[in-house]
Amino acid sequence: MITEHLLQYLLEHGFGTALDVDLFSEVLPVGKTGIAIYSRGGDSQTQNRLSSYRFDIYSRATSNSVGKDTLEKIKLHFQDNYDNICALPIVPNISNRQYKNCRLTTMDNIENLGIDENDRVVFRLGATMYYDKE
Repeated sequence: MITEHLLQYLLEHGFGTALDVDLFSEVLPVGKTGIAIYSRGGDSQTQNRLSSYRFDIYSRATSNSVGKDTLEKIKLHFQDNYDNICALPIVPNISNRQYKNCRLTTMDNIENLGIDENDRVVFRLGATMYYDKE
């Protein structure tokens, strides 16, 4: 899935330590802290070979301020690198799929989703990736 490639991108840019340790696809397990990417669904814009993929990044940390700060850093990273077209990395032992000419951008501000079963605030950041569909 594309979410694993996005998580691998975040890993390679210093936003986690390992998949299924503090970087999760489609779930943020109870009792764990880290970042999770959830597919957003909806229409996929396609113009020629350009496609879009909407997703949400959730963050839960050992403290509420660290959880929010993590998403603020990711948002800043996307903003600072918007003009740098990239390819998403392959995910070792999971997927060799290529996503080329990618541009990552945020869709809105960081949202406080409230306290969860871990007694921590979960924060959400909506984002979109534009890429060449092969």
